[in-house]
Parts: sequence; C-alpha cells; structure tokens
Amino acid sequence: MPLGIQLISKFQFQWESPKIENCAQSGNSSLQAARMSPAIRDSLAHRVLMRLVRVDMVALFTAIGAIGTCAAAVLVAYQIRDANRNEMVSRANAAIWQLSFSGEILSLQQKIRDNSNSGTDYTLLANSRDATIALAAYLNALETVAAGVTHCAYDESVVHGNLARVTYKNVTAHVLGRSRKADDAFGFAWKAAEPPLFGGPSSFRELQTLYRRWFPKGEYTDERPKTPLQCEG
Repeated sequence: MPLGIQLISKFQFQWESPKIENCAQSGNSSLQAARMSPAIRDSLAHRVLMRLVRVDMVALFTAIGAIGTCAAAVLVAYQIRDANRNEMVSRANAAIWQLSFSGEILSLQQKIRDNSNSGTDYTLLANSRDATIALAAYLNALETVAAGVTHCAYDESVVHGNLARVTYKNVTAHVLGRSRKADDAFGFAWKAAEPPLFGGPSSFRELQTLYRRWFPKGEYTDERPKTPLQCEG
C-alpha cells in the first residue's frame, strides 16, 4: 500500500476510535449503533438470542431433571411402602394360619371346650389344671399375634378381619372376667370366672392394647379403627 494511503488510514482510525469511545462513555448508544452495519447488528442480536436460548434450555432441562428426580423418589417411597405392607400381610396370614389350623393350637382349643361346656361356662376351667394350662398357652399364642400387630410386624387389617371376635371373647372372658348374654352384639353367650383366671392390668398387655383399640367402649363391633396404628418398639 502507498505511504500516503497508509498514513490517511492510520489517521482516520486514530481519529474515529476516541470518538466512538467517547460516545459509548457518554451513553449515546444511538451513534454507536448507527456506525454498525446491519450485518453486525443482526449477528450480535443472533448471538445474544442464542445465548438466552441456551440459558433457558439449560434451566428447562435442569427443572425437568429435578422433577424427574422427585418423581422417582416418590415412586421408590411408594414401592418400599407397598413392599413393606405386602410383607406385613404375608406375615399376618402365616400367623393366622398357625393360630387357626396348627395341630398344637387345635389341641389346646379342644381341651378348653371339653372343660367349659363347649365354651359357655368358663367357671368350670378352674376344676382342671390341664385345661387352665391349655387356656394360658392359647392366650399366650394370641398375645404373640397381638404383639406382631402393635409392633407393626403384622398388618392390622388382616389380623382384625380374622381375629377380632376371638380377641374380644378371650379378653372379655378370661382377662376382664365379664360374662355375656346371647342378645348382645356379639351374639354368643358365656359365663366367665370371677375373678378372672388371668386378670389384672399387667396380664397379656398386647392383647389388652388391641382390645382397647378395637373395642374402645368395651362392646363388640366389626368396625376397624379409622386412625393409623402407632407402632411400638
């Protein structure tokens, strides 16, 4: 390039640059924008727009990821809860089967019936040591199931549906020492020993806990408690 043209170009650049900088410093952005070609302005606007789009997309995918993580956590919690409940139901069914159909329990029940006029007069049990021992063993088996419920090892609804009547009769008759007439809600009469053979507040505590929860008024009802069971232990 000829020397004259180089000097003019250099002088023009040096003269225009401070002028543009002064405009920027004074806040006169319109002059700076006027000196920009349409292509430059479009390019800058495009870059700014794409940067905003990238920021928005990152925020969007971050939010989606957070929602997905929360949803997965909720799903896992429900799966764990369902798995735990299934295990509780399974254990409850196994315990109920054992209490209802095992040879040992059936032998105890038969001995109790044979010495109480088929379960209608429990005052007669005191005349037989073997029958008294059989009743104690049977109540201990019920106590074990009740403990499984109060400690949330067994599903309460399953146990209640199968053993509510059994629990009511045995606690009422043998722990509380109360007789019943056939015209009450239970629909079955019996005469209890007074004082009861296994009475007292410390006798079969787990059974008494379920009794008070299931039959708060001391009368038989098929309705299950509406409040969740507060597990012990």
